[in-house]
Amino acid sequence: MLEVQGPNRGNTVSVAFSPDGTRIVSGSYDNTVRIWDATIGIQVGVPLQGHDSAVTSVAFSPDGTRIVSGSYDKTVRLWDATNGLQIGESLQGHDDLVTSVAFSPNGTRIVSGSQDSTVRIWDATTGVQVGGHDDSLASVAFSPDGTRTLTGSHNKTVRIWDSTAPSLAFPLTHYHWALGRDGWIRYPNIPFPLLWIPPSFRGAPGNSIVNFVTMEEGKLAQPGNNSTLVPTAQTR
Repeated sequence: MLEVQGPNRGNTVSVAFSPDGTRIVSGSYDNTVRIWDATIGIQVGVPLQGHDSAVTSVAFSPDGTRIVSGSYDKTVRLWDATNGLQIGESLQGHDDLVTSVAFSPNGTRIVSGSQDSTVRIWDATTGVQVGGHDDSLASVAFSPDGTRTLTGSHNKTVRIWDSTAPSLAFPLTHYHWALGRDGWIRYPNIPFPLLWIPPSFRGAPGNSIVNFVTMEEGKLAQPGNNSTLVPTAQTR
């Protein structure tokens, strides 16, 4: 095990590998973004400074040349991963702290989630954005082809959005996802699990991140390894 150590003055709350696996980027409560050598565990260059509050989420671009960060200061920022300088102005528009950020697979867009109950897609060059979600966001990610956005919310749902639509006012589907007792999130029509949730994040029984999956035709998929559809009243 390699332990990465450095002069962080606050808790490290987000980390990510570079695409080639040689570097690590971290975001911290000391308001900085830092880059680390993944082989020897030392900091590379100086801290990336510009945020006015804790950095809650970080990610490398697919080509490894840029870093995106989100912060409690309600901004999203882009950084040059080589020289550590901020690229352009901060992306502003969220009305509350930013909780999660990610690059699209082609590196042209950024998705961010916030406690202001919006998910926003930004053009990585122009900063054009769209958004919409009905509760504060905990996590966001793009699909491998970049056409869909996945969001996890404090309202105990995981949703898929059409990233190509002019706005994210409505989800691509109104399907909710099931969190099984083994910690895996599953969707009835997909034969393999999609995401594993650590026990500490699942919550108490009846208060887990995702409690059920709502299907079209008002059917409910009971959580578990072998989810079955049963008729129920429409919950949406």
